[in-house]
Amino acid sequence: MKKIFSYAMMLLAGSLAFISCDKDDESNPILVQPAEGSFTVNAPVYGNAQIDLMRSNSIAMSWSQPQFTDPNAPVIANYQVQVSSTGNFTKAFDGMAEDNTGADYFALEETYTACEVNVPASAIDRALELLNGWENGNAVFNDGATLYARVLAFVQNASFTKLATVASNVVTFNVLPYYIELKAADPDIWYLIGGDIGDGK
Repeated sequence: MKKIFSYAMMLLAGSLAFISCDKDDESNPILVQPAEGSFTVNAPVYGNAQIDLMRSNSIAMSWSQPQFTDPNAPVIANYQVQVSSTGNFTKAFDGMAEDNTGADYFALEETYTACEVNVPASAIDRALELLNGWENGNAVFNDGATLYARVLAFVQNASFTKLATVASNVVTFNVLPYYIELKAADPDIWYLIGGDIGDGK
């Protein structure tokens, strides 16, 4: 009789566990696609002042956090700064492509999880140089240039697949760019000899 009572209690406890788990699933936050314009990059603290990229370490940027869940539960979002010399943001520059004709914005490599960051000035300058096709120091604007910047926010799963993305508004900076010598990566040359590599010659 004690065994039967014991089994009955275990069955009842298991049933309650399944019921409680089912109710817990209903209250879990649901991932949603934020609406365009739902998060904002704050106006630059520099105002109309010109930022000398050669003599600056970084450019400070901050923004609001988009709502990725319903209800607005905490979630780790990733942020990537994108810069443009035209402000259009229609075609991304692809470093692996042979021809980047028509590319009007560059996505900086570094991503952030904070909403207040310091973007390296050298990374911004390099992006402008690639976008504008500057091949020598004489091509750089001596009187400065307008930099357009926005932030792409996204969440991703364990396999780094982007599940939801949204772009911010566009802000402008007055910058003084400089020329950086862009060197192609040297090829990896292996000097291998022996009969097990090719024909041994």
